Parts: sequence; C-alpha cells; structure tokens
Amino acid sequence: MGWSMTPTFALALSELGRVEESLVPLNKCLNLDPSYDNAAIAIGVSLSKLQRYDEAAFVLKTAAKIQPDNALIKQNLAATLARAGKYVEALPYFRQAASLAPDNPAVLMGLAHCLDSMDAHRKEALKVYKDVLKRFPDSQFAETAKQILNRAGQADLRKVVADGYRPDAVEYMMGAMKRFAEIPREQVGRVAMEIARLGETGLEINNPLKRYSLTNLDGDFSGLQLLCYMHVGMALFDPKVDCGSGLQREYEIAKGMTGK
Repeated sequence: MGWSMTPTFALALSELGRVEESLVPLNKCLNLDPSYDNAAIAIGVSLSKLQRYDEAAFVLKTAAKIQPDNALIKQNLAATLARAGKYVEALPYFRQAASLAPDNPAVLMGLAHCLDSMDAHRKEALKVYKDVLKRFPDSQFAETAKQILNRAGQADLRKVVADGYRPDAVEYMMGAMKRFAEIPREQVGRVAMEIARLGETGLEINNPLKRYSLTNLDGDFSGLQLLCYMHVGMALFDPKVDCGSGLQREYEIAKGMTGK
C-alpha cells in the first residue's frame, strides 16, 4: 500500500472502532510530509474520537501554520476546540474557515453553532442560521437551521410579556379570522402557504417597523401579523395541526372572543 493511501486506510480503521490503531500509520505519514493536510486532519479526527482534544488541536494548529489558507484544516481545528468546550478559542478559526470557504454550508453551520454557544453572540448566530437556510435550502443543514430559528422565534415571542401571552397577537388573529371569512377558502390556503415559505428565511416578529407584502393578500403586514395569519389559516384547514408559531394560546383566546 502506498503511503499516499494512509489517511484513507487510517480513517477506515477509525470508522471500524480501531481508533488507536489508526494513529500509527497517520503519524508515519505526517512525519514523512508535515504539509500533508489530509494526514493532519485524520489525526485530529482520531484524537478527537479518543477525547484527546489538546493533542488534536496541537496537530491541527501546526498544520494551520504550514497551510494558513486551508479552510478544511481551520474547520477541523475549530470543531475540535468546540467539542472541548473552548468556544472562545474556536470562534476565530470558524470565522477564518468561513472566510476561506463562504459557500460551504457545513462551515457556516459550525460557525453558527459556535456563536450560539456564547450568549454575547446569539444574535449573530441567528443571522448565520438564516443565511444557511436562505442560500442552501436543499442542504442537509437547512432543516436544522429552520428548527433552531423557529425555537428562537417562539422564545422571543414569550420574552416580551410577563403573563405568557401577547395581546397584540390576539388582535391580529381576530383580524385574520374576520378577513379570512370574507375570502374564498382556496385563497386562505394560498395565503397560509405563502407566509410559511416566507417564514423559512425568517420573519422579524418583534420589529413592527419591518413590513412585508404578499402576492395572495392585499396589505402591508408586520412579521408578527403574518405569523398570526398563518396560524389562523392553517387552523382553518386542520385545527390539530402544529404550525410551529408558538401562538396556540393566543389563538384559543381569539376564538373565544370572536365566538369562532
């Protein structure tokens, strides 16, 4: 077997659970050529599996000095540090990797997760998640980004009131019920689905100055208003559906007040 195949062979050993064994051929490979990036990355992966994070980081930092423009090395170094809980140290490497590979959704998700692990960077993390969802809607990371953004949106909804429900959302839902009663059922469905698609890239639900327009319904809407319209629209078709708005209590109150 040629030594150029060593990283592939070693990774196979690692995947088979023979992680310690994989280090021997990898170290030989890296000693022969300290600039061989695949060997350094494979060593980092194997050491990380063994939870020897400091050793993994040392190997990858050394490789990063030799190849400072190698995005994959920076990504693996950042991920190793993050797995060790060293998010502050990992962040600049994630930023460097994202700068070197701006079209790699895996790198961007790593950056977002790292940012999300630090309270001071949560808002920036949401922006990165939105970017992943918008630019890579068909990637394996899109659904995860969407779920995280939905949870964050629901948390934001609850932060603004002490008693657990939003009177403004109740008003919007009452308005939606009235308006939907005046238009064909098919149009209601189109409106709900249009809002759902719009929401995939994120609605600014706590910024009333941000306005949105729809193709299937005349008007000028805030993000929270659209979220309420979507909830009401979907509930008209299936009262048991969970549309992920986090506004079920507001919906029940609105129904009670309108007698629906």
